[in-house]
Amino acid sequence: MAYIYFSVEKGLVRDQWPIGLGRLSIDPQPNEFHLLVPSTFDGICEWAFVKIDPRGRDAARRFLYLHNSSSGYIHPSQNLLEVSARFQGFLGDFNVNTLWNWKGDSSRAYKASQFIRLEGGARPDLMQAQFKVYSNMRATILRTLLSNADVENAAQSTKMSEEGMIFERRVFTKVHDAAVGPSVLHPSDDPTGLTANLGNDWRITSKIAFGRRISGGVVERCNANNFSKGDLVDITARVEIVSIHTSGGVPSFEVRLSPTHLIRLCQAKDCSHYFDMRGGGPAKTSSTPAPVIENHELIFEEPTYSDQ
Repeated sequence: MAYIYFSVEKGLVRDQWPIGLGRLSIDPQPNEFHLLVPSTFDGICEWAFVKIDPRGRDAARRFLYLHNSSSGYIHPSQNLLEVSARFQGFLGDFNVNTLWNWKGDSSRAYKASQFIRLEGGARPDLMQAQFKVYSNMRATILRTLLSNADVENAAQSTKMSEEGMIFERRVFTKVHDAAVGPSVLHPSDDPTGLTANLGNDWRITSKIAFGRRISGGVVERCNANNFSKGDLVDITARVEIVSIHTSGGVPSFEVRLSPTHLIRLCQAKDCSHYFDMRGGGPAKTSSTPAPVIENHELIFEEPTYSDQ
């Protein structure tokens, strides 16, 4: 999990919010090169690279985007991590309930997904900086996998812009072999019993971890119902390379951001206390403390990579 710069002069995106709202007590210290996403295209070219997934479990996701966990430059290493980064902004439209767009048809399980739209709100400049990082990562991936002509023809996804970024996550994992992990589905995820007839072909092996920031930057576990449009949030997302076919049948790729953690930094109803929510204006300042709540910390886990 790596941090994103707002600018080299002003520091990280997380440090631009009033009263330290973007900082969490569980944050690792960004004092190593691999924990900082380079702010330039050239820097990202040195920091991360594409590698075919030797496990070969998903034909649509044959490639991984990796970076070295112990050095700033690409070289053979056993310490490889899938690229994931922290993004911060305001919740737009979203649905992160586990089975929200799946109606129980096993033949459509591959379509089941969750989505989040992250917007700039009162700080469009921060969204622009984060979108630039995504664009640079996308460009390095496409230049690796496509010819120059195909890269030029690959239109920028209309889902992504400087005004808002889309995060998408598949719900089910295709069960190819015993190496696929056990189901983590909880009864509360499926109150109507939709998965009862799913069979053995698909399984939910991981879910978004939800949390809310409380006093002192401590993160308390919560669930999808705690979030509302307009909340200030922190999203950790993996960079996924997805094989697609264009309308003309030409093979291409989409570069998606797949959320693994969603943390509420400030409720929508409280944001006007800290921000000029019309956008573009200076943030308000306040020393009002957040209420003290029992500490149940949400622990971040790195999406580690293995050939096994």
